[in-house]
Amino acid sequence: MSVTGADFFRNTVQSPQLFPTRNFSVEFWFSAATAGVLASEVDTIDTNLWDKGIAEILADGTVRAGLPGVPNIDLGKVDFNTWHHLAVAYDDSNQTLKGYLDGALSGSSIGVRQIAGDSGRNYVICFGRGGPKNLGPGSYLVGQFDEVRIWNIAIDDAWVSAHWNNSIDGPISGLGEVLHLDTATGNTSPDSSAAFYDDPALHVP
Repeated sequence: MSVTGADFFRNTVQSPQLFPTRNFSVEFWFSAATAGVLASEVDTIDTNLWDKGIAEILADGTVRAGLPGVPNIDLGKVDFNTWHHLAVAYDDSNQTLKGYLDGALSGSSIGVRQIAGDSGRNYVICFGRGGPKNLGPGSYLVGQFDEVRIWNIAIDDAWVSAHWNNSIDGPISGLGEVLHLDTATGNTSPDSSAAFYDDPALHVP
């Protein structure tokens, strides 16, 4: 799925249903033509109350990841207009955030993850949407995405190493959504996770 710097796409199931705990993982392929936000958590009603970057590519190609309450990590530099796989995972049992670039563990940090639910807020996950400035300038992205996977568990080194370069479908324990983004009906793309809900990704101009 392409984003143009003036649009983005998001999942449609809100955070309380998707994430029963603070454990969290998101992984996807991206090809960025410009610097900008790759993924973010965005309040469903008022973005002024919760708008936090999960991953961003900076002007020099640095890929940076983070979650609220956890120190940011730089995962290395990539060339623009090339495809790369990114995975970001948080394990609440040891309060560890890990970032993986092209299947390899590229950085980690430790901290207590803050979530929107601490303040009674709900969020969705957006891709390519500018706004949050906790990782970098927060620009809208021009680029492409593929094979987005959202988990309510912390995927580990072994999973990423074995599966980062494979397409998957559910059901798999902990897998909330798989958005292959290969087909679309109108402005939505179907979910292939076989989770208990059917969640299409919504493209927002």
